Amino acid sequence: MKQVKQLAIAAAIATAMTLAGCTGGGGSSNRTPAPEFDKAALVATTAPGTKEVDKVTWGMSTGEPSTVDPSKAGNDSAYYAVANMCETILLTTPEFGIAENLATSAEWANDTTLVIDLRDDVKFWDGTPLTTEDVIFSFQRNADAKTGSVNASAFKRMTSVEATGPNQVTVTLSEPESEFRNALAGPAGYIVQKAFTEKAGKNIGTPSGGVMCTGPYKFKNWVAGQSITMTANPHHWKKTPLVKELELVFVDGDATLTSALLSGEIDGAFSVPAASLDQFKSSNRGTFYTGPSSAFVAFAASTSEGFAADPKVRTAIDIALDKKAAIDAALNGLGQPIKTFVPPFMWEGSEHADIYRKGYEALPDNSGGRIEEATKLVKEAGATGAKLVLAITSGDQTALTLATIVQATAEQIGLKMEIKQLQAAEFSAIFYKPEGRKGLDFVLTTGYSDTPSILQYPAFFITPNGLFNWTEYDNPEVAKAMDTAATSTDSKVAAEAFVKAQSLYVPDRPMIMFANEYTRTFLSNDLSGVVTSFSHITAPWAIDLGGK
Repeated sequence: MKQVKQLAIAAAIATAMTLAGCTGGGGSSNRTPAPEFDKAALVATTAPGTKEVDKVTWGMSTGEPSTVDPSKAGNDSAYYAVANMCETILLTTPEFGIAENLATSAEWANDTTLVIDLRDDVKFWDGTPLTTEDVIFSFQRNADAKTGSVNASAFKRMTSVEATGPNQVTVTLSEPESEFRNALAGPAGYIVQKAFTEKAGKNIGTPSGGVMCTGPYKFKNWVAGQSITMTANPHHWKKTPLVKELELVFVDGDATLTSALLSGEIDGAFSVPAASLDQFKSSNRGTFYTGPSSAFVAFAASTSEGFAADPKVRTAIDIALDKKAAIDAALNGLGQPIKTFVPPFMWEGSEHADIYRKGYEALPDNSGGRIEEATKLVKEAGATGAKLVLAITSGDQTALTLATIVQATAEQIGLKMEIKQLQAAEFSAIFYKPEGRKGLDFVLTTGYSDTPSILQYPAFFITPNGLFNWTEYDNPEVAKAMDTAATSTDSKVAAEAFVKAQSLYVPDRPMIMFANEYTRTFLSNDLSGVVTSFSHITAPWAIDLGGK
């Protein structure tokens, strides 16, 4: 049985490479398995640049964002652009800790009252000072359902926000919220200028409207379908960036990005193709960096109907998939198998890491290869011969390789898996528009926590009103434990409650996990100072970028 499984995966990998045309992304159907990656080699950030640079061209491997409005920025492209222009109350550091930022202090006065003391030397790009009014406006705008904010859930317990001093804002919650302070180090903590935002109206965050923030780079222009350009803010409170102009160009497909990086047409990029690892490492134009990450690759059921909504079918696929083989084939070994939404990286720095660790270790084994057991589960569900549709992004070699492995594995256990490749706009619609998921059973994606928050991502998929709870998962016992974790003022109780919730929802497989995916960054040898850990998703990743 093991030999059959290996042959099927080898055939799947060969098929994926053939479909991709083997262009740019490199790779071979008969390459040797990727070696175990030394996690000690993970790099969180490169040394600060030391020389001024007129212009840096950065590749946006995830395509064009739909907005640069911080309240509505809900995907990688939008985050990468916003992160250098707008700033958060607190900062997620490259090591995924939390530090001061726009606030010199943000501390709990009691269980439901957070007092935020702002810096007094911060100015917006137009020279006007950051005020408590701007912070209050930004928080209220995020909390208002009419805004369409993707950060609204972070403010669900906020009952008031008011100025309690010239540079002080106090937030009152209806009940304790253990994650609220952490959220201010991520997208929920971005601050925009009230006057500019109100004047821009519906145009805020668009190519014609732009945005007004306090960050190290200023919005210059956005050429639809081509790029977003920003310039160094000479009056930034922390430092003036060495790169005078930063252009984020929208790149279509792994092959195009690889070619542009290796030719020097593009100076750097995040999430570069793992299949191009050998080419990046042998290049004399740049350096390949791998960093610690909260990101994971997985595929989620995108419907509450049909066989994809049946936990038995999801479990069958999960226990059949050989995770190590998939990581070797699609990520070139740059990741580690994972059991659930929260990678160990997220809690290793916690004072209660032992509680989280024991809970994680007790979760069901999902290393894969259990074909016979999986086949029985498919039969029990009455799903033998069922046709399922798995959506991926067109042009994504990693996704295609993984999807092809899933397809081959599904066939081994009695299922038929169709791979549907969608263009970027269609794929994005899956996450925010019900009609975008019509006719789909699963979606292959990368998920992540953008702040050091244990509860953030699971809540999206397993709470009744979760943003991505497409299966309509509703377990009262899970909901109760998650609520205890979210509202407890005792961090140990919160950790224990989360572990209990996790032990209940993981066996239902709301998502089928592949791997904790390390960051992959390629940077020109002429440059240094870029953040290479996953904090680059919401922190100013180019503030220290410069020549060397």
